[in-house]
Amino acid sequence: ATNARVLYFSIFSMCCLLGLATWQVFYLRRFFRAKKLIE
Repeated sequence: ATNARVLYFSIFSMCCLLGLATWQVFYLRRFFRAKKLIE
């Protein structure tokens, strides 16, 4: 059961990192658009 726990934890942390990266990209795009740097 320990292997499954480690596997689930690694999958969970990967999902968290992906979600954070995606949110950061959208946030930065909105930030730059507000500053009129990109269209």
